[in-house]
Amino acid sequence: MKERFHHPETLSHWDSTGKISSSTIVPDRRNIVKGIFLLLISGLLSLAFLVANSIPAQASSLNPDIIAISGQDFRFTIARDAFGHLEGDRLSYRVSGLPPGFTLRDRTIAWHPDRILKWSCETPFDSTIAGYYPLTLVATNEREETEMIELNLQILMAPFIVDLDATRHFRSTYACRRNLPAGTYKIHVINKQEGGRFDAWSRKTTWEQSYYVHPQIGRVKPVGRYPTLQELFKHPMPDRILELPIPADVSFYLVDKVNPDNNQGGLSLRVTQVD
Repeated sequence: MKERFHHPETLSHWDSTGKISSSTIVPDRRNIVKGIFLLLISGLLSLAFLVANSIPAQASSLNPDIIAISGQDFRFTIARDAFGHLEGDRLSYRVSGLPPGFTLRDRTIAWHPDRILKWSCETPFDSTIAGYYPLTLVATNEREETEMIELNLQILMAPFIVDLDATRHFRSTYACRRNLPAGTYKIHVINKQEGGRFDAWSRKTTWEQSYYVHPQIGRVKPVGRYPTLQELFKHPMPDRILELPIPADVSFYLVDKVNPDNNQGGLSLRVTQVD
């Protein structure tokens, strides 16, 4: 018996006499509800399967956050078992989302900066490469089957030194400024032996290490004011933490509202992005 559908609700067939007869099918609401329920369950199971297969079975074999430092050589090799659900001895790899200058060869992501620029208040430049980069890694076997992994590459700002000259950066209008990406930064007072240009600054007779950071921190008070640098070095300044929820132009400066012509020395800060 040969069947053909002419209408969703009408079934036509050939009877024993060779004539076409039709009968109307009345939909059963219970069957419709049951069918919709089964479709929903099937869709949820399919979604769960896709999610499970986009994440490596051994999560510990692949660090979910790859960290590089701006201006420094970088190399990261993806573990072979990161694509644990993909069978085959020979896999090919591709990646999308890498920042400029980064390359993928086999399973290794690498970056070799051509040159390293040293930032300073006198020769400022903005680093545009620091930040978060969502990456999509895809492996393919000989049968053209694929498996995908998603992870974040974070590029931190390279640590930099802010040298504040007490005869030049003595108020906010003469601040040393740098645009920083969102993140957490540690500010550490350093001296000449640690790579800074200055040890401390003086308004006239005593030495101190106070400074300002805008936005967020404001004035950082000195531990004290001392007649000699030797005495000042016995009382190191505590580190400060700068939290930037969004990218911002950050100002570093000293303040002398009385007579900056008498100022001597300056202050050196090492700024390190920690997150």
